[in-house]
Amino acid sequence: RRCAVDNKMRGREPPPPRPASTDNFVSEHEVINMLAGLNRDKMRAESEVARLKEEIKALEMRSPKSPVISGGGPRLGEASGMEKLSELSSEWETLEREASR
Repeated sequence: RRCAVDNKMRGREPPPPRPASTDNFVSEHEVINMLAGLNRDKMRAESEVARLKEEIKALEMRSPKSPVISGGGPRLGEASGMEKLSELSSEWETLEREASR
């Protein structure tokens, strides 16, 4: 039976232990920065959703007989309020998925 002591006595060092893979390593500082960034994005998205809801509510109050579905007619190349809301909602879901990893 051989052991490290036997190898040293024979003049042979055992191979050094292999270093752990650092491919997926993220420092604690980087994790904190990523979470802070995600939180900022979340807060921005929430405030944008609130702003769009207020905008829709204001438009509905102007003409209560015809509810605003598209957030008012968008100009050419501009997303409607509902499209913006949908985009923000999907961005929010993406941020939540990334944060849960």
